Amino acid sequence: MHLLDAKLRIDDPVGAIAVHGLCGIWGTLAVGLFSTSSGLFNGNGLIQLGIQSVGVMAVVFWTTACLGTLLWVIKQVTSLRVSKEEEIARLDFIEHGSNAYALKEVFVSSDEASIALNSGWLLN
Repeated sequence: MHLLDAKLRIDDPVGAIAVHGLCGIWGTLAVGLFSTSSGLFNGNGLIQLGIQSVGVMAVVFWTTACLGTLLWVIKQVTSLRVSKEEEIARLDFIEHGSNAYALKEVFVSSDEASIALNSGWLLN
């Protein structure tokens, strides 16, 4: 999902938007295409596909409005980001007191972390 990461600058490391968002939209629109009782590909016209499309647009609008409002309120009250130090130290350890992954070695040396921080690589 290069578009989400690079262009829209949406941080989605586990691909939740692709799985739940885009696949959910496809599944909803597929009903309008493939339904045996009212689907476009079974000779029943665009009515069901139009209804499904309106449903998709309504959910996208509602989700965007609610999430946008919630994130705006949170941003007014507190920060949405952790400090640079917490991000480099890895949040699983800071928040939970243990590592989420059993790593045998550290993948980013302190020199690499310093370079990454100074260039903004880790935070972009």
